[in-house]
Amino acid sequence: MLRIEGLTKTYKTGDKALSDVSFEAPKGQVIGLIGPSGAGKSTLIRCINRLVEPSSGAVWLNDINLPALRTRELRRARRRIGMIFQEYALVERLTVMENVLSGRLGYVGFWRSFTRQYPGADITSAYRLLDRVGLMAHADKRADALSG
Repeated sequence: MLRIEGLTKTYKTGDKALSDVSFEAPKGQVIGLIGPSGAGKSTLIRCINRLVEPSSGAVWLNDINLPALRTRELRRARRRIGMIFQEYALVERLTVMENVLSGRLGYVGFWRSFTRQYPGADITSAYRLLDRVGLMAHADKRADALSG
């Protein structure tokens, strides 16, 4: 379960992006954030995964308070958090498959990630996921060769 309690984010400029946001999302529930530009949607998501530090409040993922985690524990917790950036955050010079597998970097050692040697199970899973979203035919294409 994801539980947000009194989440507030005020930037150094004094701009308040979030003010006392609280809600719960039970495991398996899908939530959509809608609102005008500048309403704080991206800031909320970035506070949840700690790409942006909240000014106050708590973000609980099951029984873990994410803002209280230190670097190593945060990396471990982020393995259970998925985020798709608006700008896609693709590495254009890598293939579609390599971009998909980059989500597994936190699970392989430095040298395996440096040489892009992923476990067979990860590769099999990546192919399955590409097939699921209709991109299997593009697995070996560079990301910058894809259109919208």
